[in-house]
Amino acid sequence: MAAGSAIEAVALALIFYMPTGPTLLLWSLVFGIAVMLVRVPQAVIIAERTVFENRASAMGANHGVEHIGYGVGAFLGGLLLLFFGFTTLNTFWLVAVISAVFGVALLPLGRRLKMA
Repeated sequence: MAAGSAIEAVALALIFYMPTGPTLLLWSLVFGIAVMLVRVPQAVIIAERTVFENRASAMGANHGVEHIGYGVGAFLGGLLLLFFGFTTLNTFWLVAVISAVFGVALLPLGRRLKMA
């Protein structure tokens, strides 16, 4: 978890240090992998040296760190969209198209599995 946080910090700094297209993609990828290192599965926390009395606090702290990673990833994703020249309207259309494609693809699957 400590290594993941350190790698996140370095990758985040490098993202903002003289970004170019390739380096922005590279360091964003490194940052995403580091976020996965920080996201320790709950089973690992339980298997480590937690006891019943401190397990909830360990899991809660892990969950908080996980959401910090998601927030930073969303922020960097927004910067990446701006870097490529997307406007607010272009971004809306991009998200709308991606959502529609997934909806069209998943709706028949959900019906087949009797989920929808």
